[in-house]
Amino acid sequence: MADGLGPDSFDCSGLVVKAASELLGDGAVSWDDSLRHVRDMWSDAIQAQTAFRISQLAVGAVVVTKRQYEIRGQSRYVPGHIGIVTAVSGNQIDFIHANPSVGYVEERPIRTLETLLGYISLIL
Repeated sequence: MADGLGPDSFDCSGLVVKAASELLGDGAVSWDDSLRHVRDMWSDAIQAQTAFRISQLAVGAVVVTKRQYEIRGQSRYVPGHIGIVTAVSGNQIDFIHANPSVGYVEERPIRTLETLLGYISLIL
């Protein structure tokens, strides 16, 4: 099974793969295996590779949040979660994402803007 996709469910990266695949009219099965995780999608955008690019905040942008890890006594931030922006109003950003703690897809405001790493979009 491909990362992020299961027979009856998916994680946050899988949600983005499914949405992009539907937008492009392709099945998720044809999605490049090297772009199945939020870290891979972010890296692709940072390096201006094949599928993603850095984007501005806008409805439809893919929002990437960061997680902090302590590695050998050093704080390091890495892409940790991903979703799709559905509304922007002042300082409130709503997004749809696969919520790992409850096990389903939901739309809600981003709880804290301090966790934002950035925005990416699919290169069409």
